[in-house]
Amino acid sequence: MAITSLQTPLRLHQSAADLGSRYQRRRPSKSHDSLNGLAIAADSIGTALQPSRRKGYTMRILLDDRETTLHAETVEVALREAATLVGKSGRMIVEIEVDGIAWGEDDLASPEHAKRGAREIRLATAHPAELLRDTFVNATEAVLNAEEIQRSAAKLMQANREGEGMQKLLEALAIWNTVQLAIARCFELTVITREEVRAAGIDLDGAIAALDAQLRTLRDAMQSKDMTGVSDCLMYEFPETTRRFAQTLASIASAVGKIAAAKK
Repeated sequence: MAITSLQTPLRLHQSAADLGSRYQRRRPSKSHDSLNGLAIAADSIGTALQPSRRKGYTMRILLDDRETTLHAETVEVALREAATLVGKSGRMIVEIEVDGIAWGEDDLASPEHAKRGAREIRLATAHPAELLRDTFVNATEAVLNAEEIQRSAAKLMQANREGEGMQKLLEALAIWNTVQLAIARCFELTVITREEVRAAGIDLDGAIAALDAQLRTLRDAMQSKDMTGVSDCLMYEFPETTRRFAQTLASIASAVGKIAAAKK
């Protein structure tokens, strides 16, 4: 297994974490342990989680803060062995830390980095279905947060505070961009497909099309510097699209567990 295959779960985990930590509304969200470093039961992956007693182990490899007996001379081998191990229990690696430094996609893609040794590698894991569910839950919260920000932007514009209103609007648009990116990454894992979402009676394609149309309308008003048009779109037209999109994401979050379970 090439360690670059870990890039997709790392990307999705980062998107989910961004949505959870930066874009949630004021009220606290439910706990999503799979996005905060899951503790996996020792019996789920066997004796490999017992602390190493053999001599010659120069690299510490920890899974969800539990030391393992995995042996590797390079980061590449360590990640490959760890991914194989956690895969047996249906989990995947979503966070990588090498000697205290968090690794991302570029590090995984670098042969120089992969072939290096390390004193310690810490890995966090998650079950794909849990990660997908939490991503859609966090995305739902983010969309509702964007709606509040857009209303604030519209009110500022109506009060002739266009500069402040535009800053708020840009903040909301950044949330929408992150949400759309996270959704695309969810389907990269192939745990569920868009066809299965449709089969569950969830019109994700329709919600995305409605959002794209609303964003185009908003963009046209912004480009023509029609602040009245922008504020009217945000205050009176966008909310229905937002509610539909949030409801769609919530439905997927509810259904994804059932869909994933049916594939086992």
